[in-house]
Amino acid sequence: MSRTPDQIREAGLERFVEKYGPKWNAGQEAHGGCLDETVTIEKAEEEALDLWAYLQSLRVKHNDQLKALEDTKNKEIEELEKQVKHYKELAGR
Repeated sequence: MSRTPDQIREAGLERFVEKYGPKWNAGQEAHGGCLDETVTIEKAEEEALDLWAYLQSLRVKHNDQLKALEDTKNKEIEELEKQVKHYKELAGR
């Protein structure tokens, strides 16, 4: 699937609007208060560190999935090569 830059932007904005309101409301219900009055650099750093941890876990998960796909592909290729060799031998008889 190939998307244009405009389609990518619009999909991202649409998802943001879809997710932001409910996330904000849940945070307000859980923590209350006015963010402008309670936000600190330290809290923002903690959020950034959480995001970093999420990204690193996703990287490992993604790499593991790619390796599993590669292993499966290699096994399938190996099996097909065996079949080709077998049929070539049969054809040569």
